Amino acid sequence: MKKLLLIISMAITMIACTTKPLTNEQKAQAVVKQHLKENLGDPKSYKPVSFGPLDSVFTELSENEEYIRNYDEYVAYKELTDKWDLKTETERLLRNYESAIYCAETAARFNDSADTYLKRSIVIKDNFKPALKCYRITHEYKASGPLGVAMPVKGVFFIDKEI
Repeated sequence: MKKLLLIISMAITMIACTTKPLTNEQKAQAVVKQHLKENLGDPKSYKPVSFGPLDSVFTELSENEEYIRNYDEYVAYKELTDKWDLKTETERLLRNYESAIYCAETAARFNDSADTYLKRSIVIKDNFKPALKCYRITHEYKASGPLGVAMPVKGVFFIDKEI
């Protein structure tokens, strides 16, 4: 009896060791197929044709809220600097020298603020490291449309990074 249990446990261990885990690509394909079977109007009409390669989708700098906030502040202060520079020139032309000096000082303060926000934006940009956001896979398949006729469809599917 002990020998039989030993043989069975060894057989189970050998089977478990030889079974390869699914790749992310295989998991993604299974997720897409399941999604379509659950969401198509006529799931029985679903016929897979092909899958494209599994692509990784990464975060981008333009999605970084801190970068956006700092860059927007830079742009706002730069616009204020330009307006006050224009006022400075206007006051000089009108020979309102005290007002021109005030406008130039104000423009300089706005320019300093713009430089500060630009430097912060550059630091964020230089230290930005894209992170995996999700996966993307294309899939061509045939499925019945509203009239019951099988139609070819090419879809792009985005899949959670924790597949």
